[in-house]
Amino acid sequence: MITGSAVYQVVEAMAPLYTAAALGYASVRWLKAFSEEQCAGINRFVATYAMPALIFDMVSTNDPYAMNGRLVAADTLQKGVMLLGLVAWAVRSSLRRRETSAGNVAASPLQWVVTAFSMAQLPSTIIMGVPILGALYGPTSKDFMKQIVVMQLCVWYNVIIFMYEYMAAKDGSIKVGPAPASPENVGSTEVAAAQPGMAVASQTTSTAVVGEVSPTHAADAEVAEAEDVALPRLAASKREQRSAARYRSTN
Repeated sequence: MITGSAVYQVVEAMAPLYTAAALGYASVRWLKAFSEEQCAGINRFVATYAMPALIFDMVSTNDPYAMNGRLVAADTLQKGVMLLGLVAWAVRSSLRRRETSAGNVAASPLQWVVTAFSMAQLPSTIIMGVPILGALYGPTSKDFMKQIVVMQLCVWYNVIIFMYEYMAAKDGSIKVGPAPASPENVGSTEVAAAQPGMAVASQTTSTAVVGEVSPTHAADAEVAEAEDVALPRLAASKREQRSAARYRSTN
């Protein structure tokens, strides 16, 4: 049975964390003590320096030779079973979508796998788990949490990163792949499906074609230029002939 003193210890351990979170939310939402740029700087500091330092402290103080094998096996087993179940659900959902959908683009079930697995199996162990378990079960529970954190960092975070990279590669292959062409938009489809290098080459080629002058156009341009030069000279010579004729008639 949970006694009142145990509840008090848990509340005492959680109060500083939730108090700091509530003050931070109120200072931004209502008090306007921090701007968006300042909040972004604080978040970047926490993600870049504070959290890595805390994780390094927990991992460096853990003795890998004294880890509880049964705890590690139980944690690995329950995470692996849930991940395999989510992957099986994603594969089944993908097969159903291919059978029922007719070219409709929808979100990949793998995104839900990553979200569900992260929320269920990778909670805020370092920030919330260590204080709560320390208040409930004493200093010994902190050693157990350190072992779970080490397994998360060495194994399960890498699994999540691999799944993110797989989704990014899959989405990228879908985006750059050629789309099915129809008789109405063959030209537009070919241009849209071209690779970046081909697009640059085609742009360069089109620029060269536009800037290139055919021999016929060059000859026409030369004739026009010669006419522009010859017409003023012809007009000047005619004026000289008329003036000379008037001079002879008067004399």
